[in-house]
Amino acid sequence: MLNQVSLRYPENIQKNDVRTLRFSPGYRQQFWVKNCLSLGMSSGFVEPLEASAIAMVELGLRMLCDAFPQNRRHMELVAKRYNSRFTYRWQRVIDF
Repeated sequence: MLNQVSLRYPENIQKNDVRTLRFSPGYRQQFWVKNCLSLGMSSGFVEPLEASAIAMVELGLRMLCDAFPQNRRHMELVAKRYNSRFTYRWQRVIDF
């Protein structure tokens, strides 16, 4: 790819100007543990442009607001549902 770009812009491309981006894609096994909830890139990172992370943050906040736990017992139920839904959602992002 660098060869193709340097053909068009030979004066601007030097080997030292190019950086390789390395990352380990994946998502958490559990997004909600006890009273801690991960949102955005703390819950998963699967592509460097992170367009999907914006949607995941919005979905996560909406679900948190809609089902905000009333007590510890309720929190366990909401966390279980949240973890299940977001595992499914991250799998769909990866499939996409």
